[in-house]
Amino acid sequence: MRIPAGLSLLGFVPSIAVTLYLTALATRPLSSRPLFGPSITTTAVEAALVDDLAALQRALWRGEQPDTPGHVRPDVAPIDEGAEVAPAETAILGRSRRAVELLFANGLDLSPSEATRLQCIALWLGQHEIVAAIARRAGVAAAVEDACRDVTAPRWALLAAGFSADADRFGAPRPTAEQLRRIEDLRRDLLAVAAKDPDAAKELSYDLCVMMPQPGAPEDCARIARTVSSVVERIVLDDGRSQRLADLLYAAMHVRWLSPSQRAALSMRLNDELTAAGTPREELQQLTQELDKLR
Repeated sequence: MRIPAGLSLLGFVPSIAVTLYLTALATRPLSSRPLFGPSITTTAVEAALVDDLAALQRALWRGEQPDTPGHVRPDVAPIDEGAEVAPAETAILGRSRRAVELLFANGLDLSPSEATRLQCIALWLGQHEIVAAIARRAGVAAAVEDACRDVTAPRWALLAAGFSADADRFGAPRPTAEQLRRIEDLRRDLLAVAAKDPDAAKELSYDLCVMMPQPGAPEDCARIARTVSSVVERIVLDDGRSQRLADLLYAAMHVRWLSPSQRAALSMRLNDELTAAGTPREELQQLTQELDKLR
């Protein structure tokens, strides 16, 4: 039976296409990126942030380096405008242990100090699996709170911890609506202490602990509350001063996020405020030492 010419052509075209495709697969290096796939515009920094491992791997195949910082577009995530962040940092921000592992698998090489810095950021964000992954891959000890005392958190980490983008002049993050309510609780606690309320120090201790970015040890909060109370009981405290002191205590609870210059500015303002209220120098020094332990 004679096959019509048109039908014969239709039969040959798919055969040719399949042959070409199989030839391409057979001759294509195994290490190259996928032959077919969507148009890729995501960078390694952004892919690590959103836990898109396929996009992250494609970005690395395109030649992006696992340790090269970049920008995150505002429509991807509201990271501090203009900030340059590395893929490992955005992986931590995105809570993606898998992205961290993939970066190491593609050649990420961290110095001990950089490994500690990244672990501290992960620790502050409660990402203990990432802390362990970095320690294992970088060949360093897993970071603990004491190792992070001198590590200053970048602004994007403040955002990740739930703070707003603005910050006051001491460098402490501007409070969110919930934290403003906590500061008001502190203000009322201070007024209660000044009024010699017997339960005020206990309430102050609780509110100070709640204010900390990381849960504070009850004994530490109680010790700070006692020191603050002993100072406040001896000064005249009106609404204005109680508000300023509550704001300063809020900043003090975030002291580990601040740079040395920001800590110095905070300490100076606290000393100025309490000196103006008549606080003896010895008590000021004791309070400063207690707050400094929060680092």
